[in-house]
Amino acid sequence: MRNYIIGLSILLLALSGIITFKALDIPVRNTHYQDNPKGLKSKDLPPEPEEITGQLAKEQAANRVLVEELQATISRLEDKLSNKTEESQTNVETEESKKT
Repeated sequence: MRNYIIGLSILLLALSGIITFKALDIPVRNTHYQDNPKGLKSKDLPPEPEEITGQLAKEQAANRVLVEELQATISRLEDKLSNKTEESQTNVETEESKKT
């Protein structure tokens, strides 16, 4: 009886290992492409470094233009604020001079 239990447990352990291995669905490696690089499709190849640097240069130029526009807007708003501050100070001074 003891041998049956041991044999059955080994059989179930092997069966659970096989089921687990099949459930992992490990892809089969195809070494055909390693020997024949011409067989690779263009979508499988990484992008060329020149393409990447070109894209980065375009993004950097666009960002530079955006930064310049934002800086111009900030300086214009600061000028408006300083003008309004000066106007309010002159208004306060004239009101104080009227009171005295």
